[in-house]
Amino acid sequence: MLKKAILTSFFLLTSSFVIPLNNMYINNISYAETESKEFETVLKKLKEKIAPDDRIVLFDIQAKKVEGIINLTGKVLNLSEKQIIIKEFEKLGKINDKIETFPFKETGDMSYAIINSPVMNIRANPKHSAELVSQAIMGAGMKIISKQKDKDEWLYVSMEEDKYLGWVRKPDISFVNKADFDTWFNHNKVIVTDPVVNLLNSANKKDSSEFKLYLTTRVNLMGEKGDFYKVRTPKGNKHYSDKEYFIPKSSARMIGNKLNPIKDPKKELVVKSKSMISAPYLWGGTSPAMMDCSGLTQMLYKFAGYSIPRDADQQQSFSKPVKSRDDLQVGDLVFFSENKKYATHVGMYIGYKRFIHSSVGYNGVAITSFDPKDPLFNQTYINIYYGAGRIIK
Repeated sequence: MLKKAILTSFFLLTSSFVIPLNNMYINNISYAETESKEFETVLKKLKEKIAPDDRIVLFDIQAKKVEGIINLTGKVLNLSEKQIIIKEFEKLGKINDKIETFPFKETGDMSYAIINSPVMNIRANPKHSAELVSQAIMGAGMKIISKQKDKDEWLYVSMEEDKYLGWVRKPDISFVNKADFDTWFNHNKVIVTDPVVNLLNSANKKDSSEFKLYLTTRVNLMGEKGDFYKVRTPKGNKHYSDKEYFIPKSSARMIGNKLNPIKDPKKELVVKSKSMISAPYLWGGTSPAMMDCSGLTQMLYKFAGYSIPRDADQQQSFSKPVKSRDDLQVGDLVFFSENKKYATHVGMYIGYKRFIHSSVGYNGVAITSFDPKDPLFNQTYINIYYGAGRIIK
């Protein structure tokens, strides 16, 4: 998936007063304007240091000088980031620190949330027509950054696992305090290992199903009954939540309270990836229903017990570089770029000079070959090849 549009706010405010020099301006630039430009330069450098990737790091900071004091306002998630900002501005004068760190006053005690619907959309702006930047599935956690100003429907969040920032709808989540958040994530879980599984009302495959869960969904393990796991979903959804259901053991596995690599991950990755063939392409999609290129690879690796970043360029930075295509191993990520600046597409190598990927050109998940003699060969992917990365040693 390509780099997304900037999601975080980055405001640079000018000083509210002008300091005259003998009532004259030098080169039409006032001292206040000079200070404003200095603040802008400092903020720009701080952003490059603290938040080089604004898809995953919040940097919403303003600087304004009033009556000789530099007022710093805005939000960052971590205290360490705030301390870096303050230290840099202290070099310029006296500071009035009003920078907030998580949890923020606006959200109060309920500053955490857990997804309570099968799939949740994450958008670039607080409206249904906005770009879909990503998705997340039931049981995933997030930090609440802010609420929509004019309506009470959307929330700006930071996802707990891949740190992605974006706007989500209130009905898709359950607000929780820190204690309940930790309780959910410290509980032993099962992870769904089939592309789709019915959540049953009883330990009987013929029983009615309330709804479906998707591959890599994690829900709390409450026990076992024959060939079924007894599980509990998050609270908060009036249609299906906070009650016990059953999942066939053949469609899930126990993982404790965190992801763990599976046995023979390379073999399992190939098998699971092929079960996705022909699944439709969706920009921003991360579920087996519809997915983009990096959504597919992220989901496959989560299935195998590995947590990797969301987008193609992030996945390339995260993985260990592979020298050449001749050195590729099963499970390696293969990257492509049309601009030759950063990875804009990613697939997973499955052996025999072939890779699997979700592509607009193929209308979804397909297998392509690097071998000119293979009927699945596509010269385009030779032309735009941009390296490979290894996750599994």
